[in-house]
Amino acid sequence: MYGGFGAVAAMAPAASGAYFVGYESGKRAFGESASASALAGMWAQALAGVVYTPMDVVKERLQTQGALAETARAGTYRNWTHAIRTIAREEGVRGLFRGYWAQNFVWWPWSAAYFMIYDGARGAAAASTASGETSPTMSSACATLAASTATVMTHPLDLAKTRLQTLRFESASSASMRSVLARVVEREGVRGLFAGVNARVAAVAPGSAISFYVYETLKQSGW
Repeated sequence: MYGGFGAVAAMAPAASGAYFVGYESGKRAFGESASASALAGMWAQALAGVVYTPMDVVKERLQTQGALAETARAGTYRNWTHAIRTIAREEGVRGLFRGYWAQNFVWWPWSAAYFMIYDGARGAAAASTASGETSPTMSSACATLAASTATVMTHPLDLAKTRLQTLRFESASSASMRSVLARVVEREGVRGLFAGVNARVAAVAPGSAISFYVYETLKQSGW
């Protein structure tokens, strides 16, 4: 149940920090419109992806290695640090960044949709209050709505990205987002593109709610 947790615990704080730095700097650079929110989200993802991609590669291989038919031939990773060393040795540093652009291709539309919905919902919530401000609790509710909607919208892309990152050796050389999606539809039908969507919403939405509750609390306290 906690496969890959060590990689997440060690690397997610830096990735989240890069994400919020990108979001704040993007808002200052692009403005406050809906399109500016989308651009700020994409910029945040581009920065955070430098840390998120190696984390995802390691986490997802640890989570799936027990179920992959290739495992017996490829060997298993003992833990996340062993996985990093093994991937770097056998596949080079590029192996740790497998799927960086695929990850951006997934999370750019996610972040664009997320921040358009989040900022719009917060604006509507603020307009409904006498003070014209949103509490951290209201921001958390807006984050839940935005994360759930954006996650469902982009799930097929995430499914393809995950399968691409967990491929090993020669099976990964000719694979692409497009070929993976086509293979899923061929073998599993259109419904296969949304395999695991409920689990992904259950993982992403609470995380966003917690993150933005803390984020808005710290901002309002002057940090």
